[in-house]
Amino acid sequence: MSETERFDWAGDDAVIVPAQRALAVYANPRGDVVIRAERDEYEEDDPFICVAPANALAVARAMIEAAGLGPVEFVRPLGGGGYEDIEAPDVSPLALPAPAQPKDKTAAARARRYRKNKRDAERDASTLFDGEARVRLIPKEEAA
Repeated sequence: MSETERFDWAGDDAVIVPAQRALAVYANPRGDVVIRAERDEYEEDDPFICVAPANALAVARAMIEAAGLGPVEFVRPLGGGGYEDIEAPDVSPLALPAPAQPKDKTAAARARRYRKNKRDAERDASTLFDGEARVRLIPKEEAA
């Protein structure tokens, strides 16, 4: 291949590292580990993922195993040339709340009855009392 020929970046076997977004890993002010990718021309902001420090080893292990680099063991050096195993804490994928208790099937009807009774009582109270209580005694002769 000459230097003047157009190179096929998508299909040439000589390409050993395809283009990919630049990645950054750093800690944010809250202490989370941030994995941030460079935005492309169609995105307004850089996409990112925040990982709690307690989950960092589990994420690193999953990434290494997903890349096909086999099982991995994390160790930290100790004084005197020894090493100590570091175990990632067990993290459940997603902790959901316990299912809610079944709804009371009569609760809606009970609430409707309560609201209706309350409205009726308010209406009746407003028609029976107009703000000025007056009592008039009617003689028996008039009442008959």
